[in-house]
Amino acid sequence: MNLTLPYPADLAAFAESIRRHAERHIPDDAWVPGATVSDHSTAMMSALTEAGWFDLVEENEAGNDYFGLGGLELGRAGAPYSCVAALLGGGVAASGLVLYGDEFPIAANVTTDGRLLHREVLRAHPVPYTDSLGVHVVDEFGPSQIVEAEHRVRAWRTATTGYIAGLALRSLELAVDHARNREAFGAPLATLDAVQIKLADAALTTESLRLCAIQGSGSAEELAYAAHAANQVAANAHQVLGAMGFTLEFELQRFTRRIRALSLLSMHWTAAIDGGTQGPQ
Repeated sequence: MNLTLPYPADLAAFAESIRRHAERHIPDDAWVPGATVSDHSTAMMSALTEAGWFDLVEENEAGNDYFGLGGLELGRAGAPYSCVAALLGGGVAASGLVLYGDEFPIAANVTTDGRLLHREVLRAHPVPYTDSLGVHVVDEFGPSQIVEAEHRVRAWRTATTGYIAGLALRSLELAVDHARNREAFGAPLATLDAVQIKLADAALTTESLRLCAIQGSGSAEELAYAAHAANQVAANAHQVLGAMGFTLEFELQRFTRRIRALSLLSMHWTAAIDGGTQGPQ
């Protein structure tokens, strides 16, 4: 099912390439409550490297549309977020936490003035989290350095906004499929006005997220909006599916769980909007 508008030919070809790589290398979701799990995939990282995903960082403004759309396809497929986090050159940090702590020896932060801060992680230990993001608490930081790489910061924000949009899009697709196939009162759920309203609201929000990712500027404000809006889509999708959507056997919770996790982390990543700090505390 295609719930998105058509793209220009070059973007469409790029999206198809990213989609094929994502579908081929999606790891199993091993998360359960209380687990310390990472969904990082070396095979996925290698495939994206061959596809030129990381080379686009050097394209500056020209790569923004590709990062937004590529991030969307990665999120829609449920690909590891490490594919996006790596654009900063390390594991994305939030206060004293770092994502994918076993895979990245560098914690990457964005400072309030938009510069990239790299800090060596000397000691860290995994902690349970609400998703398979390989979250570690950093026990000891080593040397740090400011990296003059505004294009990396912009690429990461754009790709993360797209990734969150993709998570929302897949949540909507699952809700639409369920509403079409599940019957209540002798007819599909999709025929009920209340369900149609929920799905319409989610579709409108999802389209705004898609446009924000593809036509945006990679700003902190856009990332903050994406995190907030995707939570609304997730809530509507769960209302359509009911309790079934929260079970580990059903796919929806995998996408809405990551929406929730990234929205919580993005409160730290976008703290510069309110004049907060964005370095490890």
